[in-house]
Amino acid sequence: MSLCSNFIISLPTLKKRMPMLSRNILLLVLFLASLLPACKEQPIMPAELQEINEMLEGKPGNPYYPLRDYKQKAHEQPEAIRMYYDFLTIKFENRHMVYDRRSELYHHSDSLITNVLRYYEEQDDRKLLPEVYYYAGRIYAKMGDAPCALDYYHQALNAASAQTDTRLMQRIYFQMGHLFWFQSVYDEALKAQHKALSYKQLASDTLSEVFILKSLGGTYADLGKTDSAFFYYKEALQKAETLRNASLAFYVKENMAALYLSQGDYMPAWNLLESPPADIDESVRTVLYQLKAQLYHQTGKADSAMHYNRLIEDRGSVYDKQKASLDMANILSEQNRYKEAAGYFQQYVTYTDSIQKQNRTEALTKAQATYNYQLRERENNQLKLKNAELRICLLVKAEIQPAGIARLTGRAKSTITSARKNLFEKLCGKKGSAEDFDRFIQGF
Repeated sequence: MSLCSNFIISLPTLKKRMPMLSRNILLLVLFLASLLPACKEQPIMPAELQEINEMLEGKPGNPYYPLRDYKQKAHEQPEAIRMYYDFLTIKFENRHMVYDRRSELYHHSDSLITNVLRYYEEQDDRKLLPEVYYYAGRIYAKMGDAPCALDYYHQALNAASAQTDTRLMQRIYFQMGHLFWFQSVYDEALKAQHKALSYKQLASDTLSEVFILKSLGGTYADLGKTDSAFFYYKEALQKAETLRNASLAFYVKENMAALYLSQGDYMPAWNLLESPPADIDESVRTVLYQLKAQLYHQTGKADSAMHYNRLIEDRGSVYDKQKASLDMANILSEQNRYKEAAGYFQQYVTYTDSIQKQNRTEALTKAQATYNYQLRERENNQLKLKNAELRICLLVKAEIQPAGIARLTGRAKSTITSARKNLFEKLCGKKGSAEDFDRFIQGF
């Protein structure tokens, strides 16, 4: 039988068996009882899951198939292993950008991360909680719930800073910066991006540094600070070329070319877009076609501009197709081909209507997300107890006097009194005294 089990059995008869036990020792025993969850033995994670996590952290290999194959086996495991498996599937989905709804590892809602959060918070798992909070932020950001995402990012920062997990803190600040940028809150985006960059030497992750530098360049470009934008773009390009990552370098070059194009400086833009790698991502290729279409249009090569715009029609998003339709309509109008131009203007109107409908839906989603966040915060403030608060409840239930609680928790007696008042208001929804809280707890 384990130490925890022996302690649980002996506790109810402690006073009867040891009538002469000093009060201080009794207080210590009762305080240790409030920490019993920490005694809970955790099973060793299967080697397969440890191997999957190593692959998710950069070890060579594809974690998809091992995760998929372990799915059925996970259902037969203890809760700790099931929860860890669920956490790894969430991690895989976000690290590998799983958007295919047909995938066996795609999650359609926040129900899985909610269960994983509940479990690791109850276990007070300080090793995994920072990552769990971080991926909760990623999920809610993807769902368009920016307030909730930022809340979890902040919780992740607090938990990660206690462990000095610099790589994770860099990721958190980078994602916060991206979220602020997406919301057009550029000043806050810059703060988060610069904070992420400050971890570059501690995290020793040059690849991440390229993305941070590129993001800083983009934010400064949106603010109209082109000198700063070019500075960070050039830094990002130099790092990517040092890594000999041609695809990543070209991704940065596209951003620089777009900035040169916006300034009417065409030659540097052309030079940056020469010789794209064959293995660039489809989204990067679409941007390449957009930039070439604009460059050819601006330099009087209408046929080439039409060619690249038609390529966008076959592969781009609704936003890409909207821009391509308008560009083709303008080109044809300049050539007095008004009948053909009218057809592309009509396409442009159709795409614009679709985008406006999508924007209205996104606006409603953001409004609903803000309301849901406020509602969750109100519920959490009323119901959710922190570990320290729970210990105070347990010690009050054990009829320990405030002075004893203060000694056991390492706090001043006045702090314990204030905490009891605050807990009464949190649990009962009304103001009251510390003694009201004691009566409330002892009445259970």
